Amino acid sequence: MEPILIINQIRGNDENAMNYRITITQGADVITTDEELLSNLKDSIPYKRGIIEITRVSNNIWEIKTSK
Repeated sequence: MEPILIINQIRGNDENAMNYRITITQGADVITTDEELLSNLKDSIPYKRGIIEITRVSNNIWEIKTSK
């Protein structure tokens, strides 16, 4: 089963960075590490901007911080 990711930009405090929330609607059990998340984000805009920080909020929700 291929994971399905929904990427939304969220508000952050740092004016030099962008924040995104990634919700995994299908296949959350497949993505359990930062590396697995990054491999599924390779063609996304957040990945291309340069990911600074990754935080796992829950089983199916991650937050990432990227360069602006």
